[in-house]
Amino acid sequence: MISPMKNNFLHIAKFLLPVLLLAFAAEPGEARDLFYLQGKININTASKEELKMLPFIGDMKSKKIISYREKKGTFTDTKELLSIRGIGMDIYLSIRKYLALSGVSDLHYSKFSGLIRPTVFIDSFKGPIKALENGKYFFALTKEIKRAKMNIVVCTYLFKTSKLPNNFANQVMNELIAAAKRGVMVEVLMEENDRPKDELNTYNHNTARKLRDAGVKVSFDNKQTITHTKLIIIDERLVFIGSHNLTHTALSKSNESSLMVDSDELAKAFLEYIHNMELAAIKHP
Repeated sequence: MISPMKNNFLHIAKFLLPVLLLAFAAEPGEARDLFYLQGKININTASKEELKMLPFIGDMKSKKIISYREKKGTFTDTKELLSIRGIGMDIYLSIRKYLALSGVSDLHYSKFSGLIRPTVFIDSFKGPIKALENGKYFFALTKEIKRAKMNIVVCTYLFKTSKLPNNFANQVMNELIAAAKRGVMVEVLMEENDRPKDELNTYNHNTARKLRDAGVKVSFDNKQTITHTKLIIIDERLVFIGSHNLTHTALSKSNESSLMVDSDELAKAFLEYIHNMELAAIKHP
């Protein structure tokens, strides 16, 4: 029987994660390299790919909009979108400024200028979500690392391993190394700051050395930016995200909460997010 607390957690995860907002961090001086959405889209003529440019509108909803249009005829009011299953008032209010009933669609991403950081909206309604509280995260993660076939990307604040064979972080590291040896492309990005005596640097560099010796690609973030992310993406589909650092305490003893989401859309967005961090580290080591 599911406890009330767990049931509430699953309920929140189910309905809040699909409207997950990814704020792509950027230093003010780098904002000019980012993009934001501008213009209008004619929902009476827009193609599926054009509709997918709208916040919260993915492949499934774009198909539903076109199907509704084909059955009911021309939209006479943008609020008719509320008649389409899966498009509620929250989504409508988020996209209405981009909607038009006539004219040429000119919705596009423009170069962003200024100090306000842009936000990218991800539609991940299709992705099954699993709640992984406390130790469940470790067992789900190691299981999926063993099953990985193409690639694994890890972005974490702290990856603290030791010489103890039963250390849970060691076991995660060993599974990553085993995956790399069987041909899976494994990449790890970790936090590094500009304080030489900080133990975090010691722990992460110790793990990095072990991974590199085994042929795993390891990199560190921009020292002027704190990467507090706990994010793992497997086969460009499974996303592990939450509070778990890769330490024995976090993986086995602490009260932690994370999610595993099966969504290629979400995975793609986070892979781009990590890639941008890697580029920033190259520009500003």
